[in-house]
Amino acid sequence: MLPISFQITALEHGWLFAELVSPTENLSFANSCLWGETLPKAFLRSLIVLLEANSPSQWLCWHAESHAHIWKMSAHDYQLHLEIYRIDSDIGLPVYGDDLADRVRSVMPEQTIDADMHAFARTACDSFGKYKSGEGQGQWNGSGFGNFFPTEEYRKLRRLLKGK
Repeated sequence: MLPISFQITALEHGWLFAELVSPTENLSFANSCLWGETLPKAFLRSLIVLLEANSPSQWLCWHAESHAHIWKMSAHDYQLHLEIYRIDSDIGLPVYGDDLADRVRSVMPEQTIDADMHAFARTACDSFGKYKSGEGQGQWNGSGFGNFFPTEEYRKLRRLLKGK
């Protein structure tokens, strides 16, 4: 299992750009604030739920307007299993929730990734942390996501990861 990290690479013109980075490849994702302004909050909340073992899986949708990437994140024994599906249209798709499973029933995952749950969650927390204060906060506030920084979820995830 290769290490994988989550990195926010840019916030501009109402778009959040992110990558999953591993030693062998980078996978890029975009999310428009037009359809998915709550994705940052839902993503961190999903990591919290998985770390607390409150649910076996979490579903998220990255709304790229012309298409969508649906993530199914599962955790077992501190291991993250991530299945990534590409859907040709994001219209009408929720940002998160089990309803997304219905949209990928007949679709094979584009990517399947296994990673250490705590290490992955830490990289996500660190990436969001860069936008919590200082210059990064100004950049976040100037994006279309300005009013949607997931402060409560960021703090809770950070507390969960402190002891790990």
